[in-house]
Amino acid sequence: MVEYTYDDATEQNEYGYSAVKKDGKWGVINNKGEVIQEPIYNLDDYLIIDFIGKWHLGRDVNMNYYSLEGKE
Repeated sequence: MVEYTYDDATEQNEYGYSAVKKDGKWGVINNKGEVIQEPIYNLDDYLIIDFIGKWHLGRDVNMNYYSLEGKE
C-alpha cells in the first residue's frame, strides 16, 4: 500500500514493482513503496503497463521486450 499520491496504479508484478500514474505520466515504485522512477513516461498507446525497475514493457506486447523509451 502507498499513500494516495497517484492517479492510478497497477498491481505489484512478480518482480515486486508497481506502475504508478501521476498527471498523465507513468513511473514505478518497488514493493516497499520506494520510488524507482518518477512518473515521466507517456504510455497512452501501450496496451499493458508493466515495469522491471526503470524498464517498461514495450508497445508491441507480442515481442515481450522492455525499454527506456517513451518519454514525451
